[in-house]
Amino acid sequence: MKPKKTPDQIRREFWEKQKKRTDELVGNVLNHEQN
Repeated sequence: MKPKKTPDQIRREFWEKQKKRTDELVGNVLNHEQN
């Protein structure tokens, strides 16, 4: 059994995921503009 995550951990992981996705989208846009 996995240890139960605290709401704070869940929130932090969620934001990390969101931020990563946003960074990738921004990176794609920048790449398109440069080409």
